[in-house]
Amino acid sequence: MSFQVTIQPSLHQFQVEPGQTVLDAAMAAGIILPYSCRTGACSTCKGKVVAGEVDAGVYPAQILSPEDLAEGYTLFCQARAQSDLVIESTEVRLATDIQIRKLPSRVQTLTPLAPDVVEIKLQ
Repeated sequence: MSFQVTIQPSLHQFQVEPGQTVLDAAMAAGIILPYSCRTGACSTCKGKVVAGEVDAGVYPAQILSPEDLAEGYTLFCQARAQSDLVIESTEVRLATDIQIRKLPSRVQTLTPLAPDVVEIKLQ
C-alpha cells in the first residue's frame, strides 16, 4: 500500500511505496528536494514532517539536534513513510536553488585512468 505525500508550501503531491525513502519517491515523481550525500551524513535533505508518521532510521538522531527532532525534522534520504504525510521542504527548480555545502574529507586513493584523467576516492 502506497502513501501520499504533500509538500508544503508548494502543495505538490507524490506517492511513496513501502520501504522507499521520501527522497527517492519524490525524485521518481519528478520532484527534486534538496539532497547531497543520500546516506544521512550531510543533513542537506533535512525537512519537517508536519503530519503523519515516518520511520526515520538511525541517522537523524546522530545528525540533528534534539530541538530539531522534537520539532519534527528528519532526513528525507532516510525517512520511510508509515502513513500519508504532509512535509515541509523547499524544492529545487534552478541551479541557484542548490545550497553549496562543504564537507571535510580525506583522499583515499588517486588512480590514473588516462594521461589526463585521475580517479579520486574520498573518505
